[in-house]
Amino acid sequence: MPQEIQDAKRIFFRADRRLSPRKLLTPICTTGNVCYRETMKKLLPIFATLLLALNAFAGSFPDISLPDLKSAIAEKKVTLIDVNGRVSYANGHIPGAIDFTAHKSDLASLLPADKSALVVAYCGNEYCGAYARAAEAAQKLGYTNVQHFKPGIAGWKAAGEPTEK
Repeated sequence: MPQEIQDAKRIFFRADRRLSPRKLLTPICTTGNVCYRETMKKLLPIFATLLLALNAFAGSFPDISLPDLKSAIAEKKVTLIDVNGRVSYANGHIPGAIDFTAHKSDLASLLPADKSALVVAYCGNEYCGAYARAAEAAQKLGYTNVQHFKPGIAGWKAAGEPTEK
């Protein structure tokens, strides 16, 4: 076999037996910048998927519907925790809700003594995962009936429900 064909086989098929398996997996780069960009193009979708998965599984808290939440509020059988921050809370929140940002340290004193009482955490909208911070805090304090109002304050307002300032 002519030498040129053997050289071509080594280049295109990596037939050179002197290369270790690790070297075979390493990309051949002419410039570092090109390799970096190509690697990032491959890794970016993986990282994005991972972040979405973490957000989707931010907490294992069941959702409460708008009618069920309104019923619980009317019967005074729920404690609401708003996780939208102080500015949003001041601009309008579900009536009776606790501002989580302002009361993180004394949350235990604001929650009911009954650890099986309904505690509902909410944030901005259905895509927001910030509610999990308050829900997990309530769960760590021993509350067993912690739920999530998925539509958040945006859904509450969109349904025409009143807010408190």
